[in-house]
Amino acid sequence: MDAPVLMLKQLNKSFSGVQVLKDINLTLRNRGSILGLVGENGAGKSTMMNILGGILERDSGEMLLDGEPFNPRSAVDADQAGIALIHQELNLFLNMSLAENLYLNGAPGTRLGLLSYRAMNSEARKALQRVGIDISPATRMESLSMGLRQMAEIAKALSRNARIVVFDEPTTSLSNIEKKQLFGIIKELSGGGISMIYISHTLDDVLELCDEVAVIRDGSIVGQSPIAEMNKAKMISMMIIVVIIAVQLPQNHRKKS
Repeated sequence: MDAPVLMLKQLNKSFSGVQVLKDINLTLRNRGSILGLVGENGAGKSTMMNILGGILERDSGEMLLDGEPFNPRSAVDADQAGIALIHQELNLFLNMSLAENLYLNGAPGTRLGLLSYRAMNSEARKALQRVGIDISPATRMESLSMGLRQMAEIAKALSRNARIVVFDEPTTSLSNIEKKQLFGIIKELSGGGISMIYISHTLDDVLELCDEVAVIRDGSIVGQSPIAEMNKAKMISMMIIVVIIAVQLPQNHRKKS
């Protein structure tokens, strides 16, 4: 049996003595699988993904990528390993073209090592077409809708041969039409063998898109199950601790027997 695409084992992280991740165990099992990650604000989702993306270092625990130890020391390390994070706040430069945004970290060049805009635009067009964008790569990013900017961010990940893409609340600024287009692209990427972690507060979207779902609460994974075994009520109950306080009335307020 092949090793899981990604495993996080006993991951811990603290900031200024406050533990925000506690013995995290998470598994992205198969190529092309989509793992939903849900939890309330402050539960630790972003911290966990930033460790995966090389932005933060873990305090303890281990990560395995295709069964091999994965120890990124920077975002560049994670990028080179095929990990792409698509944040809620897109990492794009609005005053630059689509092609320039796609190849900020390394553009196609000539044999003399010089930048070739012709080669860059040609490669960018191919990457954009993979996500359904059929416009000039020279188009400035500021002229595009939020939906197209989101697609451009995905195209950037694909241009760098990402094998795991992490989406952090990707539909927040999208219209319903743009959301449907995004879901179509996610399903195509899954069919093409690209694995994904999909972080969202919209539980209906998680149920529609994902193969499995993991719930994080107060820095700990409290459950991971196939989507067929999950529903909204169960996810909500796992995300939230319900505290029942028994109120004892004063003696003189009690009903006399």
